[in-house]
Amino acid sequence: MFAMRILFFLLSVIISIHLPAQNLKSGGVLKPEQAIMDIRHYTLNLDVDPVQKTINGFTEIDFNLLKPTNNLLFDFWHGLTIS
Repeated sequence: MFAMRILFFLLSVIISIHLPAQNLKSGGVLKPEQAIMDIRHYTLNLDVDPVQKTINGFTEIDFNLLKPTNNLLFDFWHGLTIS
């Protein structure tokens, strides 16, 4: 748990140092495509390279759908390259 806290601290420091100030908005009413997901667990796997100033990794999201759907909506921040 301590290592996870350090990782999140380092990640936030790296992002705050290398990115301009932002006007991010969080919270509020979920869109219908988000509200149907019952998020159970996030797994983050990150490789932080301070020398190259990069962060590579992936996230696994475990969730249950509350009703059938053909669409899912994940709100990614536009300032990062996501593949």
